[in-house]
Order: sequence, then structure tokens, then C-alpha cells
Amino acid sequence: MRTGLRLAVTACIGSLAVSASVALVRSELPRAEAADLPQFDPLFPPYQQALIFPMGEALRVEGVPLRLGYFTAAATPQQVVDFYSAVWRRQSLTVTGEQAASGAHASAFDGVTGVVHSISALAQGKRVLAFCSVTTLRAPAAADPREELIPVPPGARFVEHTSSGAGPGGQLSVTYLADGTRGEHEAELQRLLESQGWKALAARTRRSATGETLEFQKGNRLLLAALFDDPGTQTVGVQLHASRAIEGDGAAP
Repeated sequence: MRTGLRLAVTACIGSLAVSASVALVRSELPRAEAADLPQFDPLFPPYQQALIFPMGEALRVEGVPLRLGYFTAAATPQQVVDFYSAVWRRQSLTVTGEQAASGAHASAFDGVTGVVHSISALAQGKRVLAFCSVTTLRAPAAADPREELIPVPPGARFVEHTSSGAGPGGQLSVTYLADGTRGEHEAELQRLLESQGWKALAARTRRSATGETLEFQKGNRLLLAALFDDPGTQTVGVQLHASRAIEGDGAAP
């Protein structure tokens, strides 16, 4: 999920990764017996018997507890990410992933508990340096009374409002889960948005076997809605992203 929390977690991983990267390059990784290290997390079984070393203590990101760990192994980033993605899919979690030239990333979301597991793997010569994280979607922060939040249907769960950038160039976002099918929720979401003055841009709708992307317009604001299934459940995941109002466009800020 591309949320403000995930970006903050990524930044935290990046800041803590420096010492681990230096240690790997210098072949000075800490030594420890497996019995001396507690299990990092049940959904992070060891990859090729590699030990997962904890990073930091009592970490919090945007007020939410965060656990971080790292390990190294003789593998490629994609092999590590594929391994944990398979573990998480066997638990019927919602898994998303990305791949880049220097590494790969995957996250798993539990629609019941709100827990998010993530793995980021970076190529380091013939080895891989992998970072594990466990956190939860945070509770919604108090709304800014000056800001018009994106409307959310009744019954939405794990609602997370985020924002980025100030002024007309900024964006408001909301991520949540809802019961039912994509088709049912698409119709409900469209009725809700249209009641708030948003107009559907039907020509820009994109559909696939795994989800839909819808676009709406209000004044000179645009809203992008992405709907996807939560595997193994009768649950729909929704991400909404809306540009901020531009002063004088006739839309409420």
C-alpha cells in the first residue's frame, strides 16, 4: 500500500540501514548463536537459516510501534522477496510487491488485524541485504477542520487519512477496507462521491482481473480510486487519492 505510513517506515529503514550496509561490505556482520536471538516474527521464518538481527529499540513511526530487523544471504533480492511473498500468501494475506534494478520489495496486509509485514531486499555484490519490518495501520488522526477529507462509506475499516504537500500541489489520500465485492463497493463509492459533488470520468475507468481504477472530477480537482480484492476474504481494499483544491476554483478546500 502506498500510504504515508509506508513512506515513513521506508525512511526509517533507510536511516537504520547505513550501519548494516557498512558491516556487510566489510564482512563484519555481528556473530550470534541462533539460541541467543528471539524469533523476529512468526511470519518471518529464516531464509536459508539466516539469522534476523533486530534494529533499534522501542521504535515508533508517526506514533505507531515498529519492529525492524535485517539479515544477509547468498541470494538475489527477488528470490528473498518471492520466498516471503509465498509465506504470506499461504496465510491468505494481501500481498503487493515492487522490483527495481537494485532490489525488490513486498508487503503483506492482514485485513483482520491491520498488521503490515514488509521485506526490502537490496543487492550487495553476490549477496543480498534484506530488511524486515512489522507495523500496523495507524488510527486516523484528528481531521484538520480547514480541510475537506475524502468521503468514506459507512462500515469502512482500518481507515487511514494521509496528506502530502501543502497548497494546490498537494494531495489527500485515504486507505481502508470494506466488506463485499468490488462491484458492490464501486457502486456504493460512486453514489457517495457524486453526492459530494464529484463527477465520474467513465472514459478513464480501467479494469483488470485483480482490480479497478476509477477517476472523478470536482471543479479542477481530480480523484483517483483504486479497488482490489483482499485474497481469501469477502473484503475489498480501497485507496483514494485527491488533489488539493486550487484557490478560486469553486471547490471547497
